[in-house]
Amino acid sequence: MILQAGRWSRPYVNQVIQGLRIRGGGEISESDAYVVNTMLDACGKWQFAEFVTRKAIREWMNVPSDVDDGRVMAAYISMIWQAMAAEWSFDEFTEERAVIDVDATHVSMYGQHPELPGFYEALFNGQVKCLVNTQWIVRLDREYLEEENVARFIVEKAVYGNRRQKPGYDYDRTLENAAKAVAHDEELAKIRARLGEEA
Repeated sequence: MILQAGRWSRPYVNQVIQGLRIRGGGEISESDAYVVNTMLDACGKWQFAEFVTRKAIREWMNVPSDVDDGRVMAAYISMIWQAMAAEWSFDEFTEERAVIDVDATHVSMYGQHPELPGFYEALFNGQVKCLVNTQWIVRLDREYLEEENVARFIVEKAVYGNRRQKPGYDYDRTLENAAKAVAHDEELAKIRARLGEEA
């Protein structure tokens, strides 16, 4: 089962990635990548949607019933890398956080598909929502990937969702985007005032 799951990308994703590259003129567009990530996120959730499936995978990995944190997902991810015969290691493995490093060259099929680490991120992020619970996320450290050519997957509690990553949308009203939000609100106020005068 794990061997099969570890190789999910090899027979199917090649054709999808090539098709998207052709459609995008040589590169995968942001909107196409978003669609694939959304699909993989949903697939990850469905994979462990049934209680029987969650129970079976936890028993197979010998996870004690009282352990219900990110280490469960980290162990599952490590099984995927073992099935792929990829070079991997735990950088951190605690109740609060788990960090798994894997050779990015192997994960991206020796550089043929550099998109694959990001696609795995979406799949794992969906899986952790059902295998552990919805408070946990799996994220890919993209800076570390570029610097070290190592895909670092971090399992931790955080607020994150694929919907918030939609291209062209700004859900963030933090200080960083405060000026943009104020300008937007002022523009709306002008439009409402003008519409009020016309009525």
